Amino acid sequence: MRKIENIINLLIIFCLGAFFFVLATGGGNFKIYGIRISISSFENPLKLIVILLFFKHMITEKEGLLSKFLNKYLEFIRNLFSFKKNHRGDFFEKKTFLFSSILLCVAGGIGLLIADSIKYSLGSCYKFIVHSTLPQSYYSSLFFIISSVLLYGLGGLIVGYFLQLISFSLVNSKLGPYLNKRILLLQFDIVLIALTFLIVSPFSGLELLDFYFPAYSYGKFKINNNIKELKSSDFNNVILITIDTTRADHLSMYGYSRNTTPALSMISKEGMLFTRAYSQMPTTDPSHISILTGVYPRTHGLLTNGMSISNKNIPSLPEWFRKKGYITSAITSRALLDPEEMKLKGFDYISVPNNMYESVTADITYKKAEKWIDEYGDNPFFMWVHFFDPHREYNPPSPYNSKFNDGYKGIIKEKKRPPEHKDTHFIDPKYKYTPQEIDYLTSLYDGEIAFTDEYVFKLIRYIEEKTSKNNKNPFFIITADHGEVLGEILDKVNYAFGHSQMVRHGGVHIPLILKWKGVIPKGKAIDSIVESVDFAPTIVELLDKNYEYNCDGKSFAELILNQNGNGKEAAFAQRRIFEKKNSLNFLNSPEYAVATDKWFLISNEIRGIELYDISNDTLEQRDLSKERKDVVDMLLAKLESWKKTFPSTPYKPQKMSKEKIKVLKSLGYTQ
Repeated sequence: MRKIENIINLLIIFCLGAFFFVLATGGGNFKIYGIRISISSFENPLKLIVILLFFKHMITEKEGLLSKFLNKYLEFIRNLFSFKKNHRGDFFEKKTFLFSSILLCVAGGIGLLIADSIKYSLGSCYKFIVHSTLPQSYYSSLFFIISSVLLYGLGGLIVGYFLQLISFSLVNSKLGPYLNKRILLLQFDIVLIALTFLIVSPFSGLELLDFYFPAYSYGKFKINNNIKELKSSDFNNVILITIDTTRADHLSMYGYSRNTTPALSMISKEGMLFTRAYSQMPTTDPSHISILTGVYPRTHGLLTNGMSISNKNIPSLPEWFRKKGYITSAITSRALLDPEEMKLKGFDYISVPNNMYESVTADITYKKAEKWIDEYGDNPFFMWVHFFDPHREYNPPSPYNSKFNDGYKGIIKEKKRPPEHKDTHFIDPKYKYTPQEIDYLTSLYDGEIAFTDEYVFKLIRYIEEKTSKNNKNPFFIITADHGEVLGEILDKVNYAFGHSQMVRHGGVHIPLILKWKGVIPKGKAIDSIVESVDFAPTIVELLDKNYEYNCDGKSFAELILNQNGNGKEAAFAQRRIFEKKNSLNFLNSPEYAVATDKWFLISNEIRGIELYDISNDTLEQRDLSKERKDVVDMLLAKLESWKKTFPSTPYKPQKMSKEKIKVLKSLGYTQ
């Protein structure tokens, strides 16, 4: 028996060690020898702790220190209910009872929080505590946490009191001796575990909150007082899904050799596929703002990650939905991709990871979206869900990490940069990636896309199922913020993997699928050029033909419904700005790109002009700028005309905290 107890003790220590190791390594995602592990991996070990504790105390014969402590505490309980004056005096002199009561109070409160999360009752928290508005700032969030703990603690005190009544009754029954040794000791251990969760979770940034306390972590919610009474027949739910860092030519429905997106290929056949959709900037925050507003980065003024919109006179797609009476929701997988941080108006509900350094995987993002749908899916809603997985570092979970290679070998470290260019992602020519390394890293990137494909499909099907009682079908828009360079220009410019430091075709050519049963024709592929700034006006026109959404983009609703028109003649993109002067001089100069059906031109005042025939050379291997000066002149004229039509908003440098800069550098966005 003693050996069994020792084994259980070791298992408990291992589980607790695993838990605190997660804390020490930063939570949500961490790596051991190149293997990425999510906090969800530790959900079952944490539950196992409770089971092991219970089993341990069921077989333990000898009383430990905690058991003796509880026996003394139980004696105080008996004295309390005996109503004898002499015992009352002893009772109030003892600090032990007070300390234990506080523990039981907090444990009861935690129990109520867990019960609340099981029911996904985020609504009950915001209605009961602050009623009209959940926190929108750090201080109000802190106040919310404190007030919630006090509220639930008060309920816990009541629950704890009744627990003591029950304990008192049981201890004085025939089961008393058995319960005295084992169940009450288990109760104390559960209290300690509950305290650990309470103390650590709100401040650690772990996804533990997402599993156990969604009332705190699932987002900021404010009631839209202008919501109209809409019947189910009056609205269509609209869901915008963006997949980070996903280039179109690595998806199966775009002819890629690897079957990376079997699910999205099926979805594309249920809707309409656009083969020439282009992002306006290969950087996450600016690109998303262009999608959600319909204006170019040079217009909205958010020109790099970590900044906010500087032009206040721009439209907002979520604000339009909100004024129409929809509940608007944003669920993102990267902490810094926060509409409030970017000053994008219109979202009632915002969910981002708890820690600034954190991004979460597709499975967790799916769970968040699923729970939100359960809570608010009966209302008319516009929902934006962002999946981050294909972004570097490419390290998908098993089995996706070996799906497109001959076996997972861990992460390949980034190659050395020249000493004089350490602030860039251009690598030292002496330490280039080998073709085998490029293929292996690309296979991991493809695995990330395949992993995300599964959960995007699950989300679409879940929403369709949950909203099937409505008379109208949901409208889905599936796209990406930008693409990725994957080694194709390594020999030309010593740039292997990334997207933000150059405007390349693979970095701005993005997927686009529109699915709306009964409205958008099925199984169609549109080859016309569309830009991400066109998405917002198109969505608006498809929902309300009589409303004119004033923005930089142009609606292609007619192209969707009647297949009339040729789309745009050209798409335009620009590179992000660098706040500080860069060691590579051409990075300090603006860089633009123009894409047509056949040509892709890149213009940089210092690095010069590049021209590629993307009808035959999408990987940009042969520069034709010297051979086809007529095409260069024609595309440069289009670029200058575009600049005049959409003048740049005066840029105002914005201060960022050192911590935020550090996070951006970790993501590859050096300043």
